[in-house]
Amino acid sequence: MMTKITERIKAVLLTALLTTAATANADVLESHMSAWLVKQQENKEVLKPAGEAGPGDIIEYRMTYKNTQASPLSALTISVPVPDNTAYVAASATTPVKSQFEASIDGGKTWEHEPIKRLRKTAEGKLRMTDIPVSEYTNIRWLAENPIQPAEQQAFTYRVQVK
Repeated sequence: MMTKITERIKAVLLTALLTTAATANADVLESHMSAWLVKQQENKEVLKPAGEAGPGDIIEYRMTYKNTQASPLSALTISVPVPDNTAYVAASATTPVKSQFEASIDGGKTWEHEPIKRLRKTAEGKLRMTDIPVSEYTNIRWLAENPIQPAEQQAFTYRVQVK
């Protein structure tokens, strides 16, 4: 089980970097992504490099992007998957960058602002509009509202819990 999780961590890192690179020329946008295992030690949160993770573990993904050209870059979209056998941790997507946050429940085919709602049948068989639990998110993304300036670095983080 641990080895499979390690391979999924690597796959998420690669997918996120490739997805972001597709939105900008690699010569002008430097990107880096890392995975951290979130642990509690002496009532404090400690982050350790995520080599292996097991059921119940929390993994924090950190992405940084730096504009290496002399002019601003606009329309930066950071799109990342929620790996198989993990669940997005509610409200864990953070960035100091002014941006719109969206999530997908269909593998990134469609994107919506939170809370995502759908008509679902109740126990009585009636249709009712309900919030989709974050555990059903398959992908998340940020749409940066301001250009990334020359030499500026932007950071984005999110967490998942291993099932």
